[in-house]
Amino acid sequence: MEKVLEGINTPPVSPDPPVDPQPGTLRQRDLGRRNRKATKAKINREFQELQDKFKKAEQKAEKYKKRLQRRKNDHPSPRSKVNKLIQNISGTSLRRTLLFHTAVAEEDVLTLIPPPENVTSHHMAIAREVWDTLASHEK
Repeated sequence: MEKVLEGINTPPVSPDPPVDPQPGTLRQRDLGRRNRKATKAKINREFQELQDKFKKAEQKAEKYKKRLQRRKNDHPSPRSKVNKLIQNISGTSLRRTLLFHTAVAEEDVLTLIPPPENVTSHHMAIAREVWDTLASHEK
């Protein structure tokens, strides 16, 4: 009788597993792939934004370097030289003549280019004097 009771207390024998098991849902794997893909896309976006910020910062730094370089530039143009010389002198024809003479003298071709038609020899003489005075002060 004990043998009969022993058989009752034991669980039934589990069936053999099927030879070709049905694949279950791979939900976790799909979610993992989706999460990795989203994370990778987010990282790439952030990286691109940082690269853009860095590029803009470099461009800004280059702009300000160039601006500083131009401010430190100590090579005045012929127009600024003339304006400095004749701050208190009026007369547009004298100003034009002096500007012409200054520009030409900087190019060292004064003898090759004739002066404009409306410039008199008197104006040219004044321009030469002012130019020579300016040249002597620069030395």
